[in-house]
Parts: sequence; C-alpha cells; structure tokens
Amino acid sequence: MRVIIRADGNQEIGMGHIMRCLSIADALQAKGAEAVFVTADRESLALLRGRGYEPFVLECSYREMESELDRFGRYFRQHPAELILVDSYCITRRYMETVGSWARTAWMDDLGEPVYPTDVLIDYNIYGKELPYETAYRQAGLRLPERSLLGCEYAPLRAQFAEGRHSRIRES
Repeated sequence: MRVIIRADGNQEIGMGHIMRCLSIADALQAKGAEAVFVTADRESLALLRGRGYEPFVLECSYREMESELDRFGRYFRQHPAELILVDSYCITRRYMETVGSWARTAWMDDLGEPVYPTDVLIDYNIYGKELPYETAYRQAGLRLPERSLLGCEYAPLRAQFAEGRHSRIRES
C-alpha cells in the first residue's frame, strides 16, 4: 500500500503536523506500506530527510492549498497512492473533494468544525469523542466518514513512546 501524507511544517506553524505524521509514516513503513510526504515548501526538508523521507515539494503557500491542486494532481497521476492523509488547518471543502476524487482520504482534525469530506476522520485529542461530529457533518450536508478514529488511543506516538505505554498497561 502507498500512502501520501500531505502536511506542512515551518517557522510560522511549527513542526507539530510534520512530527505526528512522521510517527504515522514510520508505523506504516513498519507494517510494509510506503509513506511519501508532500509539502508546500522546503522548510521541513531537513527534518524529513533526516528521518529517511524524500518529500515532493509543491513550491506553493501552505495557506492557499487550493492553489496547489493542479501540481499535486500531476504528481498524483505519476505516483498514485491508495490513501492520501491530509493534516492541515488550511484545507477547504473543495480541496478535500478534489483529492478525494483521486484516492481514499484520511483527515486529521482537532477542532470539530468545520468538517470536510473524508473517508477516515482522525481526532486523537482527549475530547475527540465529545465533539459533535455527526451534527457538524449533517449540518454541512456531508456524509459521515466511513471510519472515525476518535480519542487518545489514536494518538500517533513515536515507537519508543508507544512501546513504553503498552508495557505499563500490561504491568497494571
């Protein structure tokens, strides 16, 4: 399975999106899947390369994601994937509808509104299960995601932290 991870990190927004997506990418690769990063700009290149990933850079503004759709679409046609994971606060409904026409999508959220079309919704915050996603999707006129991964148990942890968590649970 090939997964494209669309995330950004830079001096303005920090590296949180990239860091959590690196945990997901490492876990995917450990399971035999291929994870590929697509970023708006070059600011996270050193971090991604240092972790063994060679991202495709769209050379655009992370704030205006719709402007990247043509370039991202050309990349996708040359390098298709079964899943596109999007982790950004700058997406739009049109953006998610477009990438969703290329492949299945997963979207990482932590706000609850607005909502976007996606196949898989991920909100790993402690309050994720409490957010009114069903109501928000209904009010937006969108179908509910096929899967909603809500709550702390879906937090993307680096392997060394996840291993410690499991051993403590077994000891209890």
